[in-house]
Amino acid sequence: FPSHDIHEDKRAAEQNQLVLNWQFDTKMNKVAFVDKMVRKTVDEGTCIVRVGWDRKTEKVKTERMTYNYYPLTDPEMLQVLAQATEQYMADPDLFELDTSIPESLKAAVEYGFQNQIAVYAEEAGMEEVYEDRIVWNAPSVKVINVENFFIEPTPDGDWTDAQYMIHTYETTESELRKRRIYKNLDKVNWGANAVKSKLGTLDHKSNTPQTDIRFNSKKTKILVYEYWGLADIHETGEMVPIVVTFIGDTIIQMQENPFPDRKPPFVIIPYMPIDGSAFGEADASLLQDNQRILGAVTRGMIDLLGRSANAQTGYAKGFLDPVNRQRLIKGEDFEFNPNADPTTAIRQMTYPEIPQSALVIAQAQNQEAESLSGVKSFNTGISGDSFGKVARNTGAVLDAAGQREMSILRRLAEGMRQIGNKIIAMNSKFLEKKEVIRDRKSVV
Repeated sequence: FPSHDIHEDKRAAEQNQLVLNWQFDTKMNKVAFVDKMVRKTVDEGTCIVRVGWDRKTEKVKTERMTYNYYPLTDPEMLQVLAQATEQYMADPDLFELDTSIPESLKAAVEYGFQNQIAVYAEEAGMEEVYEDRIVWNAPSVKVINVENFFIEPTPDGDWTDAQYMIHTYETTESELRKRRIYKNLDKVNWGANAVKSKLGTLDHKSNTPQTDIRFNSKKTKILVYEYWGLADIHETGEMVPIVVTFIGDTIIQMQENPFPDRKPPFVIIPYMPIDGSAFGEADASLLQDNQRILGAVTRGMIDLLGRSANAQTGYAKGFLDPVNRQRLIKGEDFEFNPNADPTTAIRQMTYPEIPQSALVIAQAQNQEAESLSGVKSFNTGISGDSFGKVARNTGAVLDAAGQREMSILRRLAEGMRQIGNKIIAMNSKFLEKKEVIRDRKSVV
């Protein structure tokens, strides 16, 4: 690559790095997100992250300076204007942030560059205008329920080649109206599409209780379907990425994919890949038979101990009369029937011995689970005795477990890389250029 291209790539990479770090540090709860992502991946075998963008604005009244523009003929001023214009063309963002340049010169450069004319600017006074002030403008990452996500089955299991993805989620009427991007909301049957009315359906997993009192109100949870796929919406014969959002039989959004990478805003992270599937599997799927057998054996041992009369004392019938029996219970001297031996007439009950066969089966199931999962138990640790008591063989066992954990970590890291790529693409489109540079300066 030419040297100037490498320089430009390096600068862009440094800027993206600083902005991403700043966003994860200040705009997101990265600890909660990473914890939930890892826990979801380990427990369920698949983690699906939805990468989006949150933008909130409000109208504010502000004052700004207005300028009158006049043709410029002074050679000395023309030279100053030319130098400022070159600086503006080289880097408009740094030019705007340079406090050493007068505001009138900045206005003249911008006006002249847009209209291709040399002018100078004179202040005409302040005016009050209403501007949209950005209250919140940042990416969002959310771990969604795998049961509420549907994807086109692909022959090779590569989820990036899927032609469509469908996500169902819950929201409220007030939230939909607040976003101001949906239409036909007045045609939606809110009561019929409330999550409370659809509990038990096969296409959505909900935690909303049936006793939810928010019914027939703008805070009622509504079931929304979101389709991300391809369609010939322009009737040109060319399939373009689209998003369709609908509630019941009412479409409230249909447009081209708004994200700059033109892909659905989802990242799928598998724990252990399954051949031919976009999803992964957890350790639980490998260990379910072992856990059932181990659970049955453990339950039998607990029942054996729990049903015993441990620490209870039994007396032979006719061994003591009522008076001497009370003395024995109180710990006093007592008289007993000489026809019975106290060592046999008094029985102290104890737990029965657990059969060795039960312990052997439990140990065998634990060993098999360790072999399948590659995770050793804490009490035994990892040993290389089966390969000989030398450091090299112990290291081989550690390497085997470490390689498995490293492969899982690589898949998690790849998922984070794809999330970062999506956020970088969104930053280039949804962030203001001044905001990006200013954030970079503040981080530096």
